Amino acid sequence: MDPATWGPMRADLVANGYVETNTPITGTIQGALSGDAIPALVNVNGVTYYVGYSGLLSSVLVLQ
Repeated sequence: MDPATWGPMRADLVANGYVETNTPITGTIQGALSGDAIPALVNVNGVTYYVGYSGLLSSVLVLQ
């Protein structure tokens, strides 16, 4: 997502309970526990990554 799209979406997610953790990637936001997952998102270079647990972002090679 380009910054013009990501910015408002990120703001909406934070307004609805997501928190900025910056872990393991700067800019990571994380939601509340949902079933077995704690959803997390980060937008880097125009690509939005969504995972069920923020620690999984460490395994995305392009984010290293």
